[in-house]
Amino acid sequence: MTGRISLENFKPHPKNPVIANFFKQLGWVEELGSGVKKMYKYCPIYVDGATPIIEDGDVFKLTIRHKTEAVGVNVGVNVGVNEILKIISENEGINGTAISEKLPTVTKRTVERYLQKLRESNVVEFRGAPKTGGYYILKQ
Repeated sequence: MTGRISLENFKPHPKNPVIANFFKQLGWVEELGSGVKKMYKYCPIYVDGATPIIEDGDVFKLTIRHKTEAVGVNVGVNVGVNEILKIISENEGINGTAISEKLPTVTKRTVERYLQKLRESNVVEFRGAPKTGGYYILKQ
């Protein structure tokens, strides 16, 4: 079967029956299809409200979507951007590396991405040379 897999349409079959049988006899694998059943059973427990999306084709693909995924992402971005704005307002002329050091839970790349969005939105601007310049909040 190829396409999206749900518990209603799930019929496990090995892509290579000889290897599947060999691993089962060695005790290296459980019953065929037990992983799919466990994903539907445990995913909502470990990730509140999440549902797995399982697709089979040339490549087996598993996606876990949280029911409030968009809200969680927006909240995370807003909190991160607000933290950066606070740091810049308290330390005018601070550079991206120094901002990253003040936010140990956020990667340097994420800080750079937030700063880019803030520049594009005309909230902050970078002044000076690339190595010695820093960020300033624009008055609106």
